[in-house]
Order: sequence, then structure tokens, then C-alpha cells
Amino acid sequence: MNSSLKDRLQRLNVNFKRFGLINTIKYLIRNAIVKRPVNQIKFYLKRKQYSQNIIFITSLPKSGSTWLSNMCSGLDGFDLFAPIKWNTYIAKEWDDSRWDLNEDIFKEFRNKLAVIRGHTWAIPKNLNVLEQSNLKYIIGVRDPRDKLISEYWHSRNFPGHWAHDQAQKLSISEFITYKLESGEFEKETLNWIRNWLKNRDIKKSTVIRYEDMLNDPITVLKKIFNFLGFKIEQKKIENIIEINSFDKITGRKRGESDDTKFIRKGVSGEWKTIFSKEQKLKFSKIGDDIIEKLGYQSTL
Repeated sequence: MNSSLKDRLQRLNVNFKRFGLINTIKYLIRNAIVKRPVNQIKFYLKRKQYSQNIIFITSLPKSGSTWLSNMCSGLDGFDLFAPIKWNTYIAKEWDDSRWDLNEDIFKEFRNKLAVIRGHTWAIPKNLNVLEQSNLKYIIGVRDPRDKLISEYWHSRNFPGHWAHDQAQKLSISEFITYKLESGEFEKETLNWIRNWLKNRDIKKSTVIRYEDMLNDPITVLKKIFNFLGFKIEQKKIENIIEINSFDKITGRKRGESDDTKFIRKGVSGEWKTIFSKEQKLKFSKIGDDIIEKLGYQSTL
């Protein structure tokens, strides 16, 4: 039996047991006969405004993807979704495969205007799914040196995070040294960026830097929407940015740090004062190729 049909029958059985025959029939009439067709009509009317109904964003954690996806979901009719396969969020061990795409993953949203965000790698399987979908997609990046600092505070302050225990035992300097010398940071972060820069479809993808979002969010959103083929008015873009500003979301001015929060500081270039000379030297040996390609300031 089709898994989707099986799930529906199970829900129907639960409704019948809880609410009885009459109320279950009313539920079916309201949802299947009235609500669903109305929603479909609303979808098709909205769908005509956009060249594609899915905005797919792939980005590493602590790289501004939450902010970016929230702004994209501010478009009329769009909502932010997590595919069923991805509803794992924080696991005890990091497993890149949980963010892999499969051939059916976008079918889940074929009748929705959806923003989908993941930490998907640029491996052949995922690239093939994106190619078959014919979707234009967004690759979010952040200066990896700042990302490493943000990663420390995030893992340290969230007990469910797989690296929480490790971060609790180390100072930020010790954490940075460990990540750089163990090879973990190159494997988890630098190689992720390298793979996307090397293997992305240039015509169907655009790279968005977190730092550009900080410095000029209007220009960045215009770039994204123009790339996707969306015609969005300036006033709407300004409204989206205002609603999702650092001040509005956190109640703090940008630069005012709260190391216990998911959104901690909202600035760039912190690595310049936190990295030691030895750490800068180590990073330059393993990551300055990425720094150069993305147009960031040289480490040394």
C-alpha cells in the first residue's frame, strides 16, 4: 500500500475513534470537499506570480541560512518547510547523508509555494536531483573563520547539539585549535564550500555571502529575486528586511552580543581579534584558497 494513502487511512481511523462517525464525516466534507479545493485555487493564483514554486537553499549551519530563508519566505504565499526526511535537526552524531536529496523530495511541495533549507552537500546524487528538478537554487556561505567562532558558541550553549560536551570542556581558543589541527573543520566546512564552488551549475545557482546580507540586504534580496525570475517591488523587499532585521528578531542592536542565544551577535570579521597568530597561520595553510575565491580578506 502506498505510504501516503496508509497514513491518511490511519488518520481517518484516529478521527473516527475520537470524534465518531458524524463528526468524521463533517471533517471530511470541510477538508476534502471545501478547504482543499479552496487552498488549491489560492495556490494556483499565487503560483502565477513566480517562475518557480520552490526556493531551495543549501548552506552550512551558522552561515545565515535561517535569516536568508526567513526573508525568502516573506514573499506572498511562500512558507518555510522542512521535508519529512529532514525532521531530525540535532543528532548525537553528525551525519551528512541526512541532508541528501532524493528524487521525490520536491514532489512533497509540488502544490505549495515553499522555501526549503538544508545543509546538503554537492555530491553527484544531490546534484542530479537538482538538475532533474530544473530548479534554480541558492548556496549560502559565510567567512569560514567567523563560522568557526559561531559554531563554538552554538554547540556550547545547546545541550542537544552533538558537539556540546566537547565545547563545554574547551575554551574558544582551544576549540579553534582543535578544529584546525584535527582536520575536522576542513572536512566539515572547507570541503563543503569547495565542493559547491567546484560542482555547482553556474546557470542555475547563485552564491550568497552572509557578509553581503549584513552590509546591503536590499541589494542581496534583489539579486536573489532577479536570479529566480521573480518581479518583486522595492517596497515589499524593504518590508521583508525590516521584519527580519537583527533588532526586530533579537531586541538587541547588531553587535550587542548574547553568547547564549541562537542569534548571537550579527557581525562579521570577529576572527581578526579572536584567532591567535598561530591559528591564523594554520588556517591560511588549509583555507586561504576558499578565502580568495569568495573574495574575503586574506588571513595573513
